[in-house]
Amino acid sequence: MLLSIVPHQEPRFLIPCVPLLLSCLRIPKSRWFLAAWVIFNAALGFLMGVYHQGGIVPAQLAIPSIISANAVTPNGAPLGSAPVSAVVLWWKTYSPPLWLLGDSANHSLDIESRDLMGMSGPEMDKELRKLIPSCPSRNKNGAEDLDTELARHPDAVFIVAPKSAKYLDSYTKLESDRPDLELHELWSYSKHINMDDLDFGTDGIISTLRRVIGRRGLAVWAVRRHCTRETDEI
Repeated sequence: MLLSIVPHQEPRFLIPCVPLLLSCLRIPKSRWFLAAWVIFNAALGFLMGVYHQGGIVPAQLAIPSIISANAVTPNGAPLGSAPVSAVVLWWKTYSPPLWLLGDSANHSLDIESRDLMGMSGPEMDKELRKLIPSCPSRNKNGAEDLDTELARHPDAVFIVAPKSAKYLDSYTKLESDRPDLELHELWSYSKHINMDDLDFGTDGIISTLRRVIGRRGLAVWAVRRHCTRETDEI
């Protein structure tokens, strides 16, 4: 009870107050009330037990195979000929269980997981840009200078985030607001709902539910920088 008074605590810490409040009320003994009580608890139990952040464990278990199938070495060779370093960013999810990755030494993978929980969209964008190499410049001979840039970045960057996050639309839609960065969806798990994407005040009830429920799921994207010839010549 005393912990619930501290400002940094979450509303769920007030749950112990519920039995105390119910003990002060006279609950009507009717079939309608009992039916409503059962339906409410069954619905919330199914939502919170199956769909709420339900894709984190399946995604973490799939991460090694996803990276093995899509990552390449700095020289462009397939995985297996040299160790590959990969950074996986987890955004708008619970903290990923790192122990599920196990020992990746046999897979020639060096996987680093970074938890971006609570980070805003622009802050997440800054983290992506720190990890993705800039477009290659050309030296005096007209050849692309890649070695210096690649040496400071991981071989592959992935982001795990709910598909209902509106901020990701700026990377994935056709008319992208950020044409230099691209997200390529590699894997998804449909039994995942992110309650943090509920924005009734801005989008309204119907639009919000249509987005959060209709676009439910947790996805793994490969993050790449889109370099055009015009960009290279700048």
